Amino acid sequence: MNYCIIMPQLVRDADASYMFPIGMAYVSSALKATGRHVLTYNLNYKQGSTQELIGQLLREHNIDVLASGGLTGQYPELREIFEAAKLAKPDVITWVGGGIITASPVPAMEALEYADYGMVGEGEITICELAEAMEGKRELSSVDGLIYRDGEDGKWTLTRPRKEIEDLDVLPFPDYEGFEYDQCLAKANFEFNSEHGGLVSFSRSCPFHCTFCFHPSGTKYRKRSLESILQEVDFLIEHYHIKSLFISDELFSLRKAELGQFCDAMRARGLIYTISLRVDMVSREMLERLKESGCQLVCFGLESADNTILKSMNKHITVEQINQALRMCLELGLPVQGNFIFGDEAETVETYRNTLKWWRAHPEYNIKLGAIFVYPGSILYQNACRRGLITDEVAFIRQGCPQLNVSKLSDDEYRQMLLEISTAVHRGRDPLKDGQITYSEAGLANAKGRCPHCGHENIWINREIFRSVTAMTCVSCNRIIDTYLPDYIDTGLFLQQFQKIRGHKAALWGMISSVEALYQAVPDAWKEDFFLVDSAPQKQGLELHGKVIQSPDVIARENVGLVIITFTSSVSATIYRTIMENYPSVKKILFLGDFLDPNLDL
Repeated sequence: MNYCIIMPQLVRDADASYMFPIGMAYVSSALKATGRHVLTYNLNYKQGSTQELIGQLLREHNIDVLASGGLTGQYPELREIFEAAKLAKPDVITWVGGGIITASPVPAMEALEYADYGMVGEGEITICELAEAMEGKRELSSVDGLIYRDGEDGKWTLTRPRKEIEDLDVLPFPDYEGFEYDQCLAKANFEFNSEHGGLVSFSRSCPFHCTFCFHPSGTKYRKRSLESILQEVDFLIEHYHIKSLFISDELFSLRKAELGQFCDAMRARGLIYTISLRVDMVSREMLERLKESGCQLVCFGLESADNTILKSMNKHITVEQINQALRMCLELGLPVQGNFIFGDEAETVETYRNTLKWWRAHPEYNIKLGAIFVYPGSILYQNACRRGLITDEVAFIRQGCPQLNVSKLSDDEYRQMLLEISTAVHRGRDPLKDGQITYSEAGLANAKGRCPHCGHENIWINREIFRSVTAMTCVSCNRIIDTYLPDYIDTGLFLQQFQKIRGHKAALWGMISSVEALYQAVPDAWKEDFFLVDSAPQKQGLELHGKVIQSPDVIARENVGLVIITFTSSVSATIYRTIMENYPSVKKILFLGDFLDPNLDL
């Protein structure tokens, strides 16, 4: 049989970066290791529609089985893949795996509609046994971790749960080549400040049970041996010439002896790297060793600056521990990154304002703000179903897991909180010397300036200009520079370019911090006539600097011909697709940064 594994489209723009879905690459390498004929295909950076690309694949390679997978948030892309496959070849067999199935098997399969078989839990062994069943070598019912329709009534059948893989060292390395990892590496992942940075998984799952989290790889925390990890790192250095490393684990955890060996290995290889830690597990000695060995960034799961909320979330940390850990990193010159997420079940006006007050008082830390999303599989999701806040689990997935107010806030208070946190702006603490901004392409810009720490002149390529704080790495001293790029734009040129929207019915889509950064940098731009649009119903109807935020329906109602997307992250691909498919009046789509282009023509 001919098998094909498809990586969903995570970005639409040819220059955007994305987090390589390493779980799919593991599953692919496991199936290939059996000697079967397996075609792999990465939809990212491809020209043409998903339907055209998949139809061509199925015809040219006579595919019998098409597989894909991902998280619940990738539902639209996954459904598009399976629908395209069935339209092109109705008898093709379709498999789906990943967090979307593991979190909520029956509702997910119902929502996906065109998937025949779902793999629940870790997929490396399941996919190989499922292939044996397709080839008539074993019974479907003997394959653990499956969901499929069975019998005349077509009811969903779930086989026994798949046991978690205890020894992760037995797994082959991820199928990097099969999914064009070199192309992914060629796009700098600015989220983690790494250019040509590889991604490696050291462990699976997490020993903690935060209410907002779901662990697709199981409930038991398991770690690879350091020997296996370093073999993979050396493979990436040899084959992909990586210069930095992002450790993708939910929790970086090594014994004291292993930590020393790891640090020595990173120093010997000359790699800079990023890790994720808990604030209650760090010491000054540990952080010193990490920094000396090339650690350039520590990501902390902070979530809140209010102890009532931290307790409600099952975080098992305190604000005092957050302060201590972040202060140690600051004193050692070790940059940090973290998130505060708002809307926990215990959230009140007082608690969310406590966190915002802390955030505003600490611009020295690169802490991002966001709202809690209630994803299938999490404790919050289970509670929301029990409370009747989610009454149709299938519809909830199809709607993209919309934001829910599960907190103690009234709906009006919740709406105001969402707008406040999504548009909040922090100014960077590291001003560039002789900073300049020039337009690059696709809404991105190049930044030039001398490092405020060592004075070395850097050029940073393809940066999102209106992000409130952009973290950039100096190529000389490897220090991360937290700077505010809107400070360096030619505001006169930008306003002149922005005035070109006159005579066009235009809309700005996405009420996030970049919109506030635009307002602060070029307030006169706000005088132009354009609509504010946001997909989140909770923001619609609220005002931002005198303009009312509206639903995307205004585009059709007002015959809008120009839409300006306010950010260039992977989420923008979904907005771009929505516009193309649903709003024929739109003749041109731009990114906010495109107005830095002196040759912009509307």
